[in-house]
Amino acid sequence: MDRTDLTPDPNELLEAALTDPESFDAARTARVVAQLEHDDEEVQRAASWALRFVSAETPELVNACAGRFRRALRDPAARSVALRTLAVLDDHNQEAVAEIIDGAVEAGLIDESLAIRTVAGYQPPEFESGGSVIADEGDEAISPTEPAVAAGREESTGSADGEDASPTPGHPPNEPPAKPPRLDRSLTEHRSREAAEAAGDSDAERIQFATSGREFTATCRRGVIASGMHDDAFRDAIERWRRIDDHDAVARVVDAGTRPVPWLVSERGALGLLTERETPVSPAEARWILLQIADAVQYAHAAGVLHGAMWPGVITAVNAVEDPDAWAFPRVSDWGLREVFGPETTFSEILLC
Repeated sequence: MDRTDLTPDPNELLEAALTDPESFDAARTARVVAQLEHDDEEVQRAASWALRFVSAETPELVNACAGRFRRALRDPAARSVALRTLAVLDDHNQEAVAEIIDGAVEAGLIDESLAIRTVAGYQPPEFESGGSVIADEGDEAISPTEPAVAAGREESTGSADGEDASPTPGHPPNEPPAKPPRLDRSLTEHRSREAAEAAGDSDAERIQFATSGREFTATCRRGVIASGMHDDAFRDAIERWRRIDDHDAVARVVDAGTRPVPWLVSERGALGLLTERETPVSPAEARWILLQIADAVQYAHAAGVLHGAMWPGVITAVNAVEDPDAWAFPRVSDWGLREVFGPETTFSEILLC
């Protein structure tokens, strides 16, 4: 989508909220809320995440911007992102969010069941192309017959009392975890005979290899090539990814090839993807994760590399084995691959043991 001089830069919008959230007053925050109505989805997502960090620092700003949130809810194109945003802000200012949501119900903008899901923790639909940068997790187990305010308070109380809902402890790692080495092997060498026979016609199998005294486990996936795709297009995409995988928050391209079909082995942490994470994330850790990802995106764009399908399912968490209290390091994979392959195509992903 074309941007004009009036369109804010998403990276700058998010960076300010990440690095200096206390500098936001009511007027500046209201301008960010207004960006939820922008027709550029990147701006919408950046504004949503900026508001989460700002409200974590100054919860009363949700009250100050209630009118602007109501306006966003009246815009059908902005309603979904506004609800996702309010669902997270509910953790910081429950009463203000409940009042905004109840007003939307009374105005006929949303139904009561959606209101309850919002104050209980909004859960978006399954990822499709163009999905959110980071998914919002939530529990939808509350009865739709309860009022929105009461449901929100009950859910918050239960979360506070539950041991599993406590924010994750720990700290940023002193050094980024080591990356796996590059390999130059054929697909047959990555796939043992036993594994291939066990996999049969399946497009997924587990493989293992050892190098430099370190064991690696992999899930080998073979996908259907998109119609009209050439080997050169695949090789070009891999080379672009390799240009930036020296960045700490970019997953390493371990190996790749085009015979018998294009295939890829890329770094994946033992902790899995952000979509698979079950432990709650504290605001401090969430802010740190977003900073690493934003820095990787900025580095890639400066090198002329676009991702094309950023969502939690392409971000892997790599633990620092020498420091069990350190936060898992986020690394972004699948750079530029959706442009080459269809959305259903999958690849080999290294699982660091």
